[in-house]
Amino acid sequence: MGASIRWRDSTASSSQPRFDQRGMLRASESGAAVTAIAFSSDGSRLAAATADGMLVLWSVGGDCSGRPAAEGEGSSGEGEPQLLARLASYFGGLLCVAWARDGAYLLAGGEDDLVSVVSFERRAVVARAQGHSSWVHHVAFEPAPLQEGKDRPPASHAFASVGADGRICFWEFRADGKGEDGGGPPPNGADVPSPGFREVPLLAPLASVPLHERPVAALLYGRGEMHTACAGGFVKTFARVS
Repeated sequence: MGASIRWRDSTASSSQPRFDQRGMLRASESGAAVTAIAFSSDGSRLAAATADGMLVLWSVGGDCSGRPAAEGEGSSGEGEPQLLARLASYFGGLLCVAWARDGAYLLAGGEDDLVSVVSFERRAVVARAQGHSSWVHHVAFEPAPLQEGKDRPPASHAFASVGADGRICFWEFRADGKGEDGGGPPPNGADVPSPGFREVPLLAPLASVPLHERPVAALLYGRGEMHTACAGGFVKTFARVS
């Protein structure tokens, strides 16, 4: 059933925003909760993490600015999202997901205490980051520096993660081809099983720092500052000094 959303504001004029439901996607065949969603930076792809341990990828054809879907992804009809893949976690539910700014990779973390690095092109886990001793609650790529002119693909992707162990871990992934062999991507809509633990490279943290006495629930990773929030009711701010 469709739905509309309108701001309830007694001072709003006739131009107040209104949102009409345009569709609904099923992320979990089992009915498990969706724990996180994220759009790619160009708005053409959507990722969802689910409590039954699936990372679900769709091509959504564009966003509110009318950006088209990536070339070759297509759609099942005009304006209709297309299911690209459903990737299984190593163990347990997934709790967070994030896209790299260039759209080439995603991060997913959850109850297996790992951060999985996923190649969008391959629709496959190409590395795992191991350093947390409890569930991973939030992941974020390091923001790219502001540059003039056309963006170039980065030589490496730096990212951070926070979890129930109260720690923040910093990582770096270099796309050197390891873990990315084995042919092209699976057909659209495929269920992709998790690779074995030793079948993909394992990343060690560049640093692992205790930040909170209680589980860290959220992370905002800015160019000049970083913010973390914990289950104990605190938000901490860290200024970048190097």
